[in-house]
Amino acid sequence: MRLAALDELGRQWGVSIESLIYRMGELNFVTETSIRRAHQRLHGTADFRRVEPLTSYPGEIPTLLRDAADVADRHGFSRTDLANELCWTERHVADALGDDADSRPRLSIVK
Repeated sequence: MRLAALDELGRQWGVSIESLIYRMGELNFVTETSIRRAHQRLHGTADFRRVEPLTSYPGEIPTLLRDAADVADRHGFSRTDLANELCWTERHVADALGDDADSRPRLSIVK
């Protein structure tokens, strides 16, 4: 188990390395011995003692909300109308819809 790879995944998905290690064990992807060693390496390495990635994580773009906004747009409702209906600012609607954040991970329902 490479901590650098887990660090990269943690930054991409906005979770801690600690959480990734725990989840890998929970899903039985690694042995208890590997989990123990990973924790020992994680807590013994200054490189990985940093602020959790959540502060720099941009979040996901909810695809269902974008689909709903597209349907509303086709029926004559603007983003301003959507913002008013949700009691959000237009900036918040733009952020939630990912209007200027194409690099964020897409969150969608798997059928």
